[in-house]
Amino acid sequence: MFRSIDRSHVYSFLVALLGISFAHYALLEHDTGAFFAYAERVAVGGKLYVDVNEVNTPLVTYALLPLVKLRDATGIAYTDSFFIIYGLIFFACALFSLKLLSFIEEFRRPASKTLAGIAISYILILSVAMDISFGQREHFLICLIFPYIVTLMARDYKADIPKKYRLIAGVIAAAGFCVKPNFIVIFICAELVSLVRERRLMSCFRPETIAISSIFTVYHIWFVYAFPEYFIQLPYFIDAYKSFQSDFFLTVAKMVFGLSGFYFYIVLVIKLKSDLSKITLLLAVSAGSCIHYAIQNAGFNYHLIPAYAFMIWIGVVLLINANKSKYVIVLILLTMFPYSPKVLDLAERRESILSMSNKIIANAESGEVAILSTSVFPAFPVVNYAETFWPLSSAHLRQLPVSYDHSKIHDTEPNYRSLAEMNETERYFTSRNLGELEKRPKLIVIDEREHKQGLDNVKFNILNYFLTQERFRALWKDYRYIGTLHDFAFYKYEPAAKP
Repeated sequence: MFRSIDRSHVYSFLVALLGISFAHYALLEHDTGAFFAYAERVAVGGKLYVDVNEVNTPLVTYALLPLVKLRDATGIAYTDSFFIIYGLIFFACALFSLKLLSFIEEFRRPASKTLAGIAISYILILSVAMDISFGQREHFLICLIFPYIVTLMARDYKADIPKKYRLIAGVIAAAGFCVKPNFIVIFICAELVSLVRERRLMSCFRPETIAISSIFTVYHIWFVYAFPEYFIQLPYFIDAYKSFQSDFFLTVAKMVFGLSGFYFYIVLVIKLKSDLSKITLLLAVSAGSCIHYAIQNAGFNYHLIPAYAFMIWIGVVLLINANKSKYVIVLILLTMFPYSPKVLDLAERRESILSMSNKIIANAESGEVAILSTSVFPAFPVVNYAETFWPLSSAHLRQLPVSYDHSKIHDTEPNYRSLAEMNETERYFTSRNLGELEKRPKLIVIDEREHKQGLDNVKFNILNYFLTQERFRALWKDYRYIGTLHDFAFYKYEPAAKP
């Protein structure tokens, strides 16, 4: 019985299991935690873009909704089920990718097959877990489009993959590209390079490309029709996110530096006398991933994950092509190095999340908890592990950085504006915040850190900002200070405790 088990699958599973276990220990990634909060709101009858302020299209929120429903039905916390269920889904993508690779002769050799399996599970699961980005939107992308990437490889290798498998790969990849609309640039780059090389328009009409194009188009037509409210709030988001934009040349420089470890590929290609025609489309995918990073121009590390992941795979393919597959493990060990700073900080991150969630559990009594900060972390995943309901429509105070960016040149606290004095974007988000806080959540937690995301070098006090508003002062008299933890001040709703 055990002799029939494919060794490549066993090693791939062990690497995937290590990644899932590591991700579970590292706790939820912050954006994933926020999407779970949105899913909880939808689960109780709320509507996206009405009861939830969010710039992303609905796919990720709806993908997490079943786990919220599972918790409500069985009591199994989604902070556990997420890693198991989605870890297995991503491992299934790895196995399917291995199946597709079996149609390429160079990857049928036992050693190549085994090491390719290890590499794919490392790229799809373990490496992303070590980056503490398990479940981030870019992580969904990498896992879901990898089978499609193997179909592109088959074109470079002149290998024939049955149409039914290519169709399945296309359907899975379509879900990945739909997670964020700008992900489609990777697909466009790959298909443009393929078209230029083959000079036949019909080369673009394959089962996988038809599936991707059709599903991507239908999904976005449905989105526009089903959620017209999205476009009402979109101008406010565009304005608010200006403060999170980086200098473009700085973004490019960060990308060049972040991927600098892969420049030895040039030496590797020359040394091994590699046939670049067999990695042409992989290079196109990597180029598309770099473009995806650049056009967002935010400089967030997780935006670079796809480019990093696909470049690791290019190195693996180069080694296997040159019959040097034994060096694949060395390559994997080398690519682990950039993750080491985050891994070293993991215990501190975990302690801060759990200690804050425990303080909330001890004081919120299953009530609502609002954490007022310009950053999503650590509000998420703290509230997820505290199993409390998030009362705000936004995950963070995104209106503040763009509204007070000019205050960086001053050494004193800014003059905070009243609602009447605010511009439209600040008024839109702040008035919503005030309306939601007037429902008196059990706890209000305020970020008192010296350095706040988007407000670097600004002497900004979030409590003073809200106390400028008469509506907030009216509700604040019912809150009592109960302590500070990790530079977050906790206030509990106790109207009887004050005169």
